Amino acid sequence: MRQHRANDLANRMLISARHSAKHKRMAGKGFNIDISDIVIPNICPVLGISLVNSSGTYVKTGATPSLDRFDSKKGYVKGNVNVISWRANDIKGHASLEELKAVRSWMEKVAA
Repeated sequence: MRQHRANDLANRMLISARHSAKHKRMAGKGFNIDISDIVIPNICPVLGISLVNSSGTYVKTGATPSLDRFDSKKGYVKGNVNVISWRANDIKGHASLEELKAVRSWMEKVAA
């Protein structure tokens, strides 16, 4: 990803996170990150896919970089954010660890 696009995207992520932190659902969870906390890798650290933001707009695809909170009980605070693919963030956001383990176990049994 070109550096200026990465900087533009990181800035949009920061603005979006700040907005989310003010939203009722996130109120009181904290917000203290800045642009230096948003490091966009070339490869998703979860799924190993190339991260792509080819347009000037923030269009979500599976490979779009997405700001993730390690611990969803905390806000966008230093040490609690990283960038992963939108697909990985979507999967993570819709299942508990126990559910993910159950799906993995089932898939391993079926594939054997």
